[in-house]
Amino acid sequence: MQASNDMMQRLYHQLGLLFYAVATADRRLSGEETAKLYALVKQKWLAVDTSADDFGTDAAFQIISAYDLLAEDMPASEKCLKQFESFHGQHKSLFTDHIKALIVETAEAMAVSFRGMNKSELHILHEIQRILRS
Repeated sequence: MQASNDMMQRLYHQLGLLFYAVATADRRLSGEETAKLYALVKQKWLAVDTSADDFGTDAAFQIISAYDLLAEDMPASEKCLKQFESFHGQHKSLFTDHIKALIVETAEAMAVSFRGMNKSELHILHEIQRILRS
C-alpha cells in the first residue's frame, strides 16, 4: 500500500530534521553541507515518489523547507535526531529499503562535503544506522 501525500509530507519534514542534525552534529552549519543537501534532494529525492504538497509542489521539497526553518532557529542536533527517531518508531512502514539507503547516502554525502567527516558526524551516522535497523 502506498503512503498518502500527507504521510509523505510528514516523512520529508522529518528527513529535513534528520539532515539538519547531520549538518550540525559538529555544532556548525556549513554552506557546503547545505548545498550538498539541496543538490541531493533535486538529484535523488524528487524521484522517490509523486506526492505533492497543497500547492502542487513535489513533497520532497519539504526536506529543504524543514531544514531551512531549523537553520534559522538553530535547535540542538540531538533534539532533531530524537524527534526523527520517534517518528521512525511510529511509522516504520514508510521506511522502505530504498528510502533507508537514500537516507544513509544523503547523510554520508553531507558529512564528507565540508572538510571530510569528523568524529561528531561519524557518531550521528552510526546513530542513524542504528535507528534505521530498529
